[in-house]
Amino acid sequence: MGPLVSIAIPMYNGEKTIAMAVKSVILQTYTNWELFIIDDGSIDNSLNIIKEFQDSRITVVSDGENLGLIARLNSIPTLVKGKYLARMDSDDIMHPDRILMQVQYMEINPNIDVIDCAIYIIDNHNVVYGIRNTEPLPTDRFSFLDNCLLTHPAVLAKKEWFDTHKYDGNYFRAEDYELWLRSHEDTKFGRVQLPLFFYREGSVNINNYVKSMYSVRKIISVYAPSLASPFYIWRSKLKTYIKQGLYILFGIFKCQKALTYFRNSNINSAEQKKAMDFISKIESLRI
Repeated sequence: MGPLVSIAIPMYNGEKTIAMAVKSVILQTYTNWELFIIDDGSIDNSLNIIKEFQDSRITVVSDGENLGLIARLNSIPTLVKGKYLARMDSDDIMHPDRILMQVQYMEINPNIDVIDCAIYIIDNHNVVYGIRNTEPLPTDRFSFLDNCLLTHPAVLAKKEWFDTHKYDGNYFRAEDYELWLRSHEDTKFGRVQLPLFFYREGSVNINNYVKSMYSVRKIISVYAPSLASPFYIWRSKLKTYIKQGLYILFGIFKCQKALTYFRNSNINSAEQKKAMDFISKIESLRI
């Protein structure tokens, strides 16, 4: 009998963070999993770091090519065996109970196809400074348009859902947002409202951010006309230009991190200490 859960981490030049990501998988309280690390032609020390992990549940896929994130994401369902597929990025960290709690949610709610969870926000030094998505997930399509609701690396879904719902390469850096909207009519979404994931927000690559805003404007053009007024469409596109300009401006002064604070809820000292204790436990795990 194979693993119930497949975990997939696409990776490109992740030498600074991949060890923490893998450690956090190994420390999951739920143990019936397999982990696939899909390398996209890394040219740093990432692969050597991964090879230090001696765990039969870990499979590394590396063909030396650089095909891009979307191609790698679409290849994942053909590789894995689990009933459920959990996403993760190479610079993020799982809470020890992430898989356990998400699997329990899916098993209790078999009508649900895709879920995420609340998330802690961490910086480049693994310091927890915010929390997000602790509120219930709205299910109407306009809410998905108005705010890309799911945190993509915290998603767990039925593997068969990923088999039939592919990412679209025309929406570079906003491929998840487009996928949630495109699949909304035939997908039931849910959320575990507990913070079970550490999502990294530090310095933003400005070029990539500009490309993401271009993709968001395309998404608005495609999906908004049937859901919103012309004024909403105009206003939404204008907001992307304003955000793009702010990130460029803040990037000049190396303070993009300040912009992310507006997306987060404050975290009290007790909650922050509990979250940092989890980080310390993961950091102290010997490979």
